[in-house]
Amino acid sequence: MKHLTLLTFFICCSIIHAHSQDFEGTIQYEVSYMNLTKEMKDMLPEENPKSIFSIKGTKTKMEMDMMGTKMIILSDIETNTSTSYTDIMGQKIKSTTPMEDVEGVEIKLIDGATKRIAGYLCKKAIMKQPDSPDVEVYYSEDLKSSAFSSMQSQFKKLKGIPLEYQLNQQGITMTYSAKEVIRKPLNNSVFNPPEGDYKKAPEMPKY
Repeated sequence: MKHLTLLTFFICCSIIHAHSQDFEGTIQYEVSYMNLTKEMKDMLPEENPKSIFSIKGTKTKMEMDMMGTKMIILSDIETNTSTSYTDIMGQKIKSTTPMEDVEGVEIKLIDGATKRIAGYLCKKAIMKQPDSPDVEVYYSEDLKSSAFSSMQSQFKKLKGIPLEYQLNQQGITMTYSAKEVIRKPLNNSVFNPPEGDYKKAPEMPKY
């Protein structure tokens, strides 16, 4: 009986420890669009594009391939930088910027509203930002990552990684919905810059 009690104790401790650790692995999102003109809809592929996030410790990597454009964004909260590598039909450009918090974000949790996404029970929240439409978010408290929340700083106040959320850009709404979450150790080489001669993007003029 004593051995059984000790075994139960160690199992519980292991589960608690696993859930307290930052997530390591990959999350694949499907990206869908709203508020598109007919011309823009005709340009999109038949299948919704995918966005893959790789997460380990202080580092994140986002990969997306759509309509002849490949984008990779590497972020590291240790250096507080985010570098994007964009390949537009062979024209390769890179740009490095500091990671900055999105100011004025308010998160309103919706009691009792849940949804299961990619096998995880998610809670609903409404994100409010100045001069932007409200954003509906579903997040999992079983998935946590300080690196992800720093890369996507508008989600810092959430108690877990969002598995479904919206981004509004220039009147277009993009919905990211997780289709697959894989916990696995990642090699550090996953976060190496992509191969190729990427030219530094020209600086925007300051007014």
